[in-house]
Amino acid sequence: MNAPAMQARISRTQGWRVAVIAALIGLVVMLAATMAWLVGYQVEAANERRSLEAAAREADARCFELATRREIDLCRAANAMRSSSAK
Repeated sequence: MNAPAMQARISRTQGWRVAVIAALIGLVVMLAATMAWLVGYQVEAANERRSLEAAAREADARCFELATRREIDLCRAANAMRSSSAK
């Protein structure tokens, strides 16, 4: 083959390789950003869940200060209904 034809073929191949590598790098950056967002979202959700569970435990603890077993059971049932509707 002559030199200009060989050079054009090499140039086309390199252009294709560069495009594929650029697309892969873009994909990796996008995946990294998505993972960072997902981890942040999961941390937020876990913190919110912990605070809701702590509030439910406090409410249950206040129920045990009531006088009768029936009042305690009614209070805990009401708390369970409130915590299940909050989810």
